Amino acid sequence: MLAPFDSAFSLAANGARLTSDAILAAVKREPIRGLEATLLQADGRTSALLISASPLWSESSQMLGCVVMLTDITDRKRSEEALARQAGELARSNSDLRQFAYSASHDLREPLRQLAVFSELLQQRFSDRLGEEGMTLATHAVDSAHRMEKLVEDLLAYIQAADAPQDASASTDANEVVRKTLATFESKIAESAARVEFENLPTLDVHEVHLVQLLQNLIGNALKYRSDPPPLIRIAVRKASRLRAITHRIEAHFSAAGSHPALTRCANCC
Repeated sequence: MLAPFDSAFSLAANGARLTSDAILAAVKREPIRGLEATLLQADGRTSALLISASPLWSESSQMLGCVVMLTDITDRKRSEEALARQAGELARSNSDLRQFAYSASHDLREPLRQLAVFSELLQQRFSDRLGEEGMTLATHAVDSAHRMEKLVEDLLAYIQAADAPQDASASTDANEVVRKTLATFESKIAESAARVEFENLPTLDVHEVHLVQLLQNLIGNALKYRSDPPPLIRIAVRKASRLRAITHRIEAHFSAAGSHPALTRCANCC
């Protein structure tokens, strides 16, 4: 009676042939629920199946047989495999990108250090020839080189943080990050005659490089999408309770004379 089933359904599960006798022996102990199996078709193709089986008992508690349900999940398995391949390719791509960023950042440190050193030597040895304006420009060059060095260091730290365990945490003073970001946009702020105000910001449990990216986007957007009058940019933080956790919502509002305040962007930080 069972031979037609075995001839019609050539099944395998967990690397072994799955026969009707094996199914019957299994359901005597407990029903089968959601067993993944492979069906070998006559033309050599394979399909993915989900098998469920329940025993049939007589009134005298004798096992008469079982009911077997076969669900074709081939399309779902192919989608899962495709997603797994894409995830693997993305992981490899991200790994290559992190390695490139690490190498490039590491190689940039020495030229930046030399730029800062030579600019400082220029200030020291030729201060009498540079004059007040020349010394000011040299000072800006030194400060810019040091800021770039810090950005490179932060990029290296970010790469290390990305590879660190998920429970790794960091604490960052948002006020200090705002000051560094304003120094980065010093020329654009002066060019637009913008005024930036920020209140006493908290210390956040977030990696500094993430907060730097956020604030650079906030302030950069406010300077880029401004109207003709000089903009006023206010950076503020307000607490919000979410899922029993207190988060800090950072917002940047900008406005100009004769215009309504606008919100450039906001984000939640721990």
